[in-house]
Amino acid sequence: MKPYHYAHRFGIRYISWDDFASLAKRLAELLEPYQPQVILGVARAGLFPATALACSLRCEFFPIRLTRRMNDMVIYENPVWKTPVPHDVEGKMVSVVDDIADTGQTLSMVASRAIELGAHQVVTASLVAHS
Repeated sequence: MKPYHYAHRFGIRYISWDDFASLAKRLAELLEPYQPQVILGVARAGLFPATALACSLRCEFFPIRLTRRMNDMVIYENPVWKTPVPHDVEGKMVSVVDDIADTGQTLSMVASRAIELGAHQVVTASLVAHS
């Protein structure tokens, strides 16, 4: 699957801050049974839901960054690491959180790296997904 190009978007759904709060609350309810100990927020926009979840679930939060973009333009075929997954994930139940899931490649790369660093279990989540 090719990365989503914003120039071709249609059917835009605008999300208000109230919508964001409702989505984040529901995501916290869905993640709570997993009892995450660490939330990895995918920068940039994934930091918003990740921070809300870490506060709601009372667990550690770490920002990470990997991206296909520079200056908001796609320049890499595959995401490149800018801020790595910390070693603090070792032995922990980890949730990787982003704002939007496209192909799932970014979430998968972060989850794989957390497992490589010794995470006990990893669950991925995003506020919204598009095709």
